[in-house]
This record gives sequence, structure tokens and C-alpha cells, in this order.
Amino acid sequence: MTQTMHDVAIVGGGIGGSLLGAVLARNGVDVALIEATPHPRFAIGESTIPEASSLMRVLAARYGVPELAYLGSYADLQRIVPAAGVKRNFSYVLHHDDEPAQGRETVQAATLPPPFGPDMHYLRQDVDAYLYALAIRYGAVPRSGLLVKEADFASDSVTLQAENGGWVTARYVVDAGGRNALIPRQLGLQDPEPRFLTRTRSLFTHMTGVLPWDTVGPPRTEHGMPFPFHQGTLHHVFDGGWMWVIPFDNHRMSASSLCSVGINLDIDKYPHDPELLPENEFRQIVGRFPSVKAQLAQARAVRPYMATPRNQFSAQHIVGDRYCLLPHAAEFVDPLNSTGLAVTASCVNALAHRLIEASRDGDFSTERFAYIEEWTKRSFDCADKFAWNMYTSFSGDIRLMNAGLRPLALLGLYSTLSPMETWMRYQQTKDPHVFDRMERAPLRGVLSADNPVLQQYLDDSVEDFRAYRDGKQTAEETVKAVCRHPVMHTWAPPVLKDRWTDPDCRTVVGTFSFGVMAQLLYWSKYQAPKEIRDVYLSPAVVPGALRETARQMRRQLRQAYNVIQPYTRDYAKFWNNDWQAKARTPRTSPGS
Repeated sequence: MTQTMHDVAIVGGGIGGSLLGAVLARNGVDVALIEATPHPRFAIGESTIPEASSLMRVLAARYGVPELAYLGSYADLQRIVPAAGVKRNFSYVLHHDDEPAQGRETVQAATLPPPFGPDMHYLRQDVDAYLYALAIRYGAVPRSGLLVKEADFASDSVTLQAENGGWVTARYVVDAGGRNALIPRQLGLQDPEPRFLTRTRSLFTHMTGVLPWDTVGPPRTEHGMPFPFHQGTLHHVFDGGWMWVIPFDNHRMSASSLCSVGINLDIDKYPHDPELLPENEFRQIVGRFPSVKAQLAQARAVRPYMATPRNQFSAQHIVGDRYCLLPHAAEFVDPLNSTGLAVTASCVNALAHRLIEASRDGDFSTERFAYIEEWTKRSFDCADKFAWNMYTSFSGDIRLMNAGLRPLALLGLYSTLSPMETWMRYQQTKDPHVFDRMERAPLRGVLSADNPVLQQYLDDSVEDFRAYRDGKQTAEETVKAVCRHPVMHTWAPPVLKDRWTDPDCRTVVGTFSFGVMAQLLYWSKYQAPKEIRDVYLSPAVVPGALRETARQMRRQLRQAYNVIQPYTRDYAKFWNNDWQAKARTPRTSPGS
């Protein structure tokens, strides 16, 4: 039997593997996409952040895969995954045993508004299936139902042996297999003890019948938040852990009744008990908090409860001779702060052009891919510090928890501006070399991992929270040190500085209204330090934002017309050409 030699074999057809497969196939790479189980299927990693959404636009524009831009904004995502939810905010509610939630112990941070937001709740079973089909549509060779058991490495190729006797041979392999990925296990790449500070575990499922927090929690007159809780990712916080509530049924056009619910626990405070069933432990914890119990009073799980005894894992190496691990095949920190999709999209962006070039010149050397290892690891290290700060702040003090969000808010702002600014420069110039700037200092990685000033602030905040945990610093001293750190006076935009330096301000970002955005853009152009003006916010921002606003308005009008016109036409006329619109392959990006 003759076996085709592919350029690249991707093991795993989830969101990362399918993203990479679509990009490579679109750009002429002979890629095999190997998947053991068919789509659709359950997956978590459902909440986006502005940086991840912006990176989807970058991938679409850079690699000529316009469909990826649909994953970059809520308005566009609705066209392909109507069961996805909207995410207008991150909300945090502090809970105490046997006490109802209090409005004054609530914190909220806004995501971006149109045209670059709001963010989304991906129903991963639909999003992953869409991306997998997209990769096949662009020419990736599907190898579904193939469970790879071994990788045989040769000097110029890799042969993947499947349990059913089949095999796939390629010049390079990318492992996108997640926590149980093949190559890290086979090559012994996993660290015996993860290098991360964070030490947590999870219980999770999908439910139906979860009540909106707005109907069971404190009234708005008491909490004073600007956004409905049900239109964001809700964090129920308690000492030693938190619960996520990610609804997919939170807008008028929703086609889903599902809600993702999960509990995350500090394993030093909640050691794993293998004798305790995940559902029973889940119910025990929910039963401690009356308001959370009320929110889930009518909820029913639609799939078995799942558990991970330890969330964290890390790898000694991410790239090697003829292989690369996608981020979540190599490392993972915690669901907190929703950083995982951003790390994955950033890795795909950096890996794809290297693989495209390697497939043409034959150079698959480890050195060519060394960048991937360094900046994936550094990005995960940032995510770890953010998560560790937050878990340490979940000790029952609302001001401390509020302070824990400040580093995430400041570094998250600039990490979002990096891909957003790059994308807008490309829209203005159409010069593909614009994307090279994302691999130069200080824009490498995600979460501002490459900015020494902001990283020093993050490191200082870790030391402050460590001093608090060890009893060397009071909660009040920690709050002041984090909120009034000197970096806030130079890097926090004036329109946000008062909020970020005030530990009693519970609306961390407030609302990114038109007025706030106008003040931010004015500051960035005329008053910001030079290192901010030159790197993060150029004159391209204003026209780029206006063009994107106009594009989205036109798209919404076309979408309304596409609903109304066929409905009225069908009263009098039956023959139509609507089917031809689906038959054509789009060649213009939603973001172009």
C-alpha cells in the first residue's frame, strides 16, 4: 500500500488543531488532520477575552482565511454559531458560608464595546466542528477515527501509528491532543511537578435551567453594576476557590438553553478525594452558599460531571526534532481569567508562517521553531501569576479581591492593543510585513509577557500577595501596594487611572463607552509616553475603528435584509438563487 508523505500531520482536531489546519491548508501546505472522535463533542475553554478575539482577526487577515474573523466578534460569530453566548463583562461575587450574597461584595469589569467587542462564550462543540470542517474545506486531509498510539521519528519524517493498524507519515508533526497528548507522554516531556505557582483542580459540566444571577442575586439598586451579570462570565468566589457560570442563552437570538458551570478549588485547601464522586462534591460546595444554590435550584446537568485532580501540567520542551506541541498539549494553568484561547491563537499565529516556509524550503530544524517554545512558556508563566494572585485574594476581603484584578486590567489593556493595532495597520496599508512586529519586542507572546515595565508590576504584585499569604503584610497594605504601584501613574490612561488606583471602585473598567474610547484615543495620540504612542496606539487606530464600525453596521443591515427579503418573497415567488450564496467560497474577510 502506498502511503502519502504529508508536509504536516496535526494530531487533534479541536480548536487549536483545526485553526492551524485551516491556515496551513489555505496556504498550500499538505496537511493531515487526525482526529480520534468525531465532531461535535464536548470541550471547555469557552470564554474569550479581547486579546483572543483580536488575534482571530489577525489570523484571518494574515493567512487569507476570512472565516476565522467570524470568531473575532460577537456580531460576526452569530452568523456561524447561533448557539454562542455574548460576553459583555467579567463579574465577580464574593460569598461566605451560609450567608446570602451582598451587592457591595460584587466587582465587574467590562469587555470591549463594538466595533471590537463584545467578547463571546464559545459553545465549543459547535465552534470546534465549524473549524474542523473549514480546515477540510480548504484542503486538509481528514483522518477521522484514527487513535494514534505511537510516533516513530526518523531523520526526515515522522510516522504516526494508529491502534487500528492505520498510519500517517509526514515531514513534521504538531500535537494538538490536549492534556492526554501522545508526544509529551511518549518522549517523557512532562514535568513530574508542574512549575507553576497555582495548584488547583476542577469539577464541571453543562447544565440547562440555570437561572440568571440578575433574578436571584442582589438587586441592581444594591450592587450598582453597569451590565447584566447574565451577559458575561460570572465568577462566584469563595475562600479557596470559585465557580464559573458561562451562559449560552443570554441574548435575544440565542439558539441554546445551555450553561457551562464549573468549580475550581485550591488543592492545598481542598485536597482531592478520589472516593468522592464529582457530582456529590459539586453539590456539597454549592450547598454552602445560599445564593448560588438558588441560582442552580432548577438546573439539571445534561452530561456527566467531570473532574480533574490537578489542572496544572507543564513540559520540559515544546518543540524538538520534527515536532511541536500546541499550548494545551504542553501546558495548562487554570480556567481563571480565560487566558487559554489567547495563548493558543498566539501560538498558531507564530507557528503557521514557520510551517508554511518550512514546507517550501524543507528546513524543519528545531532552531526554526525555538521562538514558539520561549514565548508559549513565558505567556503561561504570566497566566500563572495572574491566577495565583487571584486565588490568594479570594480570602473573604472584597477590597483584596478587587486589588487582585488590577494587574490583569492594566496588562490586559496593552496586550489587547498589540494585535488590535497590528490588524488596523494592516487594514490601512495591506502590507503583510506589518504582522512581523508581533514577534519583536515588546509585543511577543500574550498578556504583555514581553513588556519589562508591566512584567515588573506583575512580579511586584505577586510578592505583595505572597507577603499577605505569609502573614508579613496586612490585607490593607497589600491593597495599597497593588493599586497604587508607581507604574499606574505612567501606564494607566487618565480616563481609567482613578478607577484602578481606588480599591473601593468596584467597576474596574466601568464602561468602554464612546466618550471613554474618545478620551483614551486622544491621550494615546497627544499625551501618552512615547513608548506607548509608538508601539500600542498609532494614528491608524482612529480611522481603523471608524472603518470597522461602518463595516459592522453594513453587515447588520445586510443580515436584516437577508432575513426579511426571503420571507416576504416566498409569499409570491418560489424559485430563487439563495443556495448559490452558500455554494460560493468567501474571499473577503469579515474584518476587511
